[in-house]
Amino acid sequence: KCCVWAAMRHLALVGAVAASPYALVADAGSTGTRMYLFHLADDNGTPKLDIDDVGKGPALSSFQDHPWNASATVAKQLEAAALKIPAGDHGRVSVSVYATAGMRLVEETKAAAIYQGLKEGVLASSYKFNPSKLAARTISGKEEGKFALVAANFLAKRLRVTMKTT
Repeated sequence: KCCVWAAMRHLALVGAVAASPYALVADAGSTGTRMYLFHLADDNGTPKLDIDDVGKGPALSSFQDHPWNASATVAKQLEAAALKIPAGDHGRVSVSVYATAGMRLVEETKAAAIYQGLKEGVLASSYKFNPSKLAARTISGKEEGKFALVAANFLAKRLRVTMKTT
């Protein structure tokens, strides 16, 4: 599972860099939801990827019987992340919640209610980040496998952060 988290963190940052040097990604697994803060920093002209674990909440799938409370899966992590990101950047930060096996087992109508409760609850709170860049969905097993492949290479230091285009 660690490899999947690393891959999701890395891939999410790649898409978010253009808007903000910060991105938040939650891995909503079957046993809990762990959120990571990515920061693409400039280290004397060399891009450097900083990844910070901002905490763990309950499994998203555990809200089947009370979907209106689903925002609790990331609420504390979002508060912690807001303290680590400069206030002037808050409005540009994307937040992505990617659910895996636990949510793939949830009935489709219940899953839709959970995602609606998650988004409504987060946006109704003191949400400090870009509301148009709040995304939450269940990824397929195939996507999870691709993330694991990237993660393995990232952890083996076969991938580097670069802003060069080819």
